[in-house]
Amino acid sequence: MKKLLTLTLALIGAMSMNVRAELLGGACGAALTWSLDTEKGLLEIKGAGPMTEYNRFQGAPWYKQREDIKNVSLPEDLLSISPYAFDGCINLEALVIPDKVLTIGEAAFQDCRIVPELIIPKGVKQIEGRTFNKCKAATRIVLPDSILSIGEYAFSGCKLLEKLILPESLLTIDRYAFDDCDGLKTLVFPAKVQSLSYGILYDCEGLTAITCKALVPPANESNRNPFDGLSQLKQMQLFVPQEAIKAYQADECWGKFAEILPIE
Repeated sequence: MKKLLTLTLALIGAMSMNVRAELLGGACGAALTWSLDTEKGLLEIKGAGPMTEYNRFQGAPWYKQREDIKNVSLPEDLLSISPYAFDGCINLEALVIPDKVLTIGEAAFQDCRIVPELIIPKGVKQIEGRTFNKCKAATRIVLPDSILSIGEYAFSGCKLLEKLILPESLLTIDRYAFDDCDGLKTLVFPAKVQSLSYGILYDCEGLTAITCKALVPPANESNRNPFDGLSQLKQMQLFVPQEAIKAYQADECWGKFAEILPIE
């Protein structure tokens, strides 16, 4: 009787392990396949070309197992990362974006709390809305000089992001792009930037200074202050080109800084 009980328990244990350790897979593009080993936490994508476009209502095929994913392996010939591709992968520790990737979709890395560093390939032109929203452990995100725009809430909630170098190619920044980035101490807007939407630095309590290289104060097309929610604005320094100081001082939004000084 004891032997039968022991054998039964062993079988139950083996069955429960098989339930926990799954091997899943399928297609995620016309020429892309994916496989996930839930025991190892490894998601492998193989093949070439663009990824299938997913959305907030139809997530990636591995979405239900997203919390099991610790590492992601992407192929060298991958051309795009779908919207919401890795949304909610809260235990993701390692991922390298291949150099051939040209587009990264909306909320692609939303709520990936563990990944500390991401380098965006040189061909990517837009950081879509919510791409890195709530990446709470990200300390460094490297943007290439191909980036033209940053979407709404793109880096919102990246509380440990200490340094973000905005590329010289950047033209526009949408609303709440850096909302609640407590770790940011300084931020430099490049010379080509033309438009800043409202609340881009909302609740960035760690900011002490901003530099803007543009000769003309960047406009706010929505007619709302891009510095809404930046409570320490009147105690902060703003550094701008020497010849543009008067223009910034006269501007309704930019003129509210405590001091406007020349870039050294």
